[in-house]
Amino acid sequence: MSEMQRGHTVHSYDQDMSQLDSELLRLGEMTLAQLDLTIKALAFDAEVARQVVLGDRSIDELEFHIQHRAFDIIAKRQPIARDLRFVVSAMRIAADLERMADLAENVAKRVMVLIELGEQPSTVGLVELAERVMGQVERVMGAEVRDDAEMTRTLWLDDRETDELYNDLVKQSLEELAQTPDRIQAGVHVLAMAKSLERIGDLVTNVAEHLHFQITGDPLQGVRPQVDETGHERSLHGVPADS
Repeated sequence: MSEMQRGHTVHSYDQDMSQLDSELLRLGEMTLAQLDLTIKALAFDAEVARQVVLGDRSIDELEFHIQHRAFDIIAKRQPIARDLRFVVSAMRIAADLERMADLAENVAKRVMVLIELGEQPSTVGLVELAERVMGQVERVMGAEVRDDAEMTRTLWLDDRETDELYNDLVKQSLEELAQTPDRIQAGVHVLAMAKSLERIGDLVTNVAEHLHFQITGDPLQGVRPQVDETGHERSLHGVPADS
């Protein structure tokens, strides 16, 4: 291979990696936009809810494109070390972001169903939970931009407040259902929406794990506290820390 050919190959490789990074960040921005619209839809805005549903297709297409590009880079470029970690992490993060958008779409669809039913239960707790998880997504994507390993660990450990908000919302919803059993259908939809939002928070911790490995080459270690649906704390273990 001539020097000119070698230079062209290196430039092409760098360009592929840069495009993968740009596409992943764009997917994060699109997912955040979906979450923002979902929060607005919780005011029982049918038009905004429809925008969320329609917007999901573009996210699916971009996620598919990212997976294809990543596989292509691995097959043709054979990256090693940090470059390989980045490509593999990009595939995993893209899948998690796409799933977050799916969950946001689920919330929007249930808003549309409630509107059709003529039901408008309180969504104050849902909005609070949605704003919380959206903030977590913003922070984890910021960690991606800055290669901030410390922030990934903070986010990995910081799911407790999301769990507590979710558990409080479930408890409140069940108490309301006990008092107004005739509104059980609306209550079931509220509980399902809450679960979708709580699951987005779980996916943020997944992204934090992928990013930490991408940046440092090491898995997150130690114990992550989590509050279960009974309100009791339990611990999720990462890779055990060296004693």
